[in-house]
Amino acid sequence: MNLLFIFTGGTIGSTSDGEHICLDEDKPRGIIESYRHRFEMPFEYDTRVSHMELSENSGGEFISSTIASVCAGAAEGYDGIVVTHGTDTLSWTASALGYALGNSSVPVVIVSAAYPIEDPRSNAIENLNEAIKFITGTPRDKARGVWVSYKNSGEGALIYRATRLLRQHPFGDRVEAVGHGVFGELRELPDAIGPFGGDIRLKDNHSIVVIDPRPGYSYPVLPEGTSYIIQNTYHSGTFRTKGADVDNFYGQARLLGVPIFITGIYPGETYESTVAFKRFGALPLPEMSPVAAYMKLWMLSTVTGDRGRVKREMMMSLGGDIVPGE
Repeated sequence: MNLLFIFTGGTIGSTSDGEHICLDEDKPRGIIESYRHRFEMPFEYDTRVSHMELSENSGGEFISSTIASVCAGAAEGYDGIVVTHGTDTLSWTASALGYALGNSSVPVVIVSAAYPIEDPRSNAIENLNEAIKFITGTPRDKARGVWVSYKNSGEGALIYRATRLLRQHPFGDRVEAVGHGVFGELRELPDAIGPFGGDIRLKDNHSIVVIDPRPGYSYPVLPEGTSYIIQNTYHSGTFRTKGADVDNFYGQARLLGVPIFITGIYPGETYESTVAFKRFGALPLPEMSPVAAYMKLWMLSTVTGDRGRVKREMMMSLGGDIVPGE
């Protein structure tokens, strides 16, 4: 078996100097050596450095470079690919890779760490070991596509579907996923649209407006050039729908034909406030991660200017992102 390791930086690619956690150009070799010290390596492998960056500095160029590196490796006949990445933007890059490769690729597993590998609190090697066990020990028909290996504190390491991850909370390092997104418990739909591939070039400062609900927030005047709106919700699938500012914002969007997508909507009974969604002309997305919805919209709007196609394909499964109905 022949694996490819692709390094992108992040905490797992950093070293602490006692005051700051800093990128370490020698860390890719150190990660492999730390793993070899604890576990056998009954496989061949190659290593590549896509780039070395702290993941909080991620943007379109960082994500596109990672996609290109992984897609190139997937086309070269490796049995599996391990990608190291920082935790801050782990869920965004994971979703992007899931959409670039779909669920038919060789297994790709993204590995991160809560602390640098030399820190006794680090879960880096446990995460890496779980990724390698998954690639080398899981039947090919079940392991295809993109995954994330992560050990939450006090729990065993798990393998998550990449497009199901939620963003991590401040003051914590837990990884969580939507809708039974863990391997072995996963229910998912087959790809209904084709993956985006490795040539996509994501640009920063795009025209997608994202609204996060919070008390006392006043909706702005719709920014000029807005192409799409994502409205995130509170945990119950709601947001404020009363007020002149809300009516003005969404009225302007509807007048200009700007598609509005709402995340966090559960099937079944909803709250009374959600009847306004139709008045706004908003499209509740299927049960998918808000992170994945943002990345899918960014990627779709990059490859096509056809708003009708974008609206259709946002509702269609790719990379296991949409939780199937009961």
